[in-house]
Amino acid sequence: MKKLFGIAALVVMLSVTGCGSNTLTCKQKDGNGQMKVTFKGDKVTKVEAKTSYDTKEEAAAYAALLNAFGSEEGVKVSSKGKDVTVTYSGKGLDSANLKGTKAEIKAEIEKDGEFTCK
Repeated sequence: MKKLFGIAALVVMLSVTGCGSNTLTCKQKDGNGQMKVTFKGDKVTKVEAKTSYDTKEEAAAYAALLNAFGSEEGVKVSSKGKDVTVTYSGKGLDSANLKGTKAEIKAEIEKDGEFTCK
C-alpha cells in the first residue's frame, strides 16, 4: 500500500511540475516574445510563438495583418488582450522551419543571441 501511495504521489508531482514533459521554452532577451516547442521523441509536434504588445489595439492589428496573408493549414493566429499567439501544428510545422533534434533546435534558436531557451 505504501508503495502504491509513493508511486501515485510521484505521478501527481511530475504532472503538476511539468517534469517529464518534452518541451523547449524560449524567451526573448530584450523583448516581449516567447516560444514553446513541443516534441514527441526528437520530432517537433507543435510550436507556439507569443508576442506581447503595448496595447490591445496593436495586438489586434498585428493579428489582423498576419491573418490577411491568408490562412494556412496547421497555422493558427489568435489575439487575446495584448498578446498575439501563432500556433504551428501538423502541416503548419513546415512554416515554423524548426527541424532537427531538441538540442539542434535549441542551438539554432539561441544562435543569434536574441532568445534564451531551457
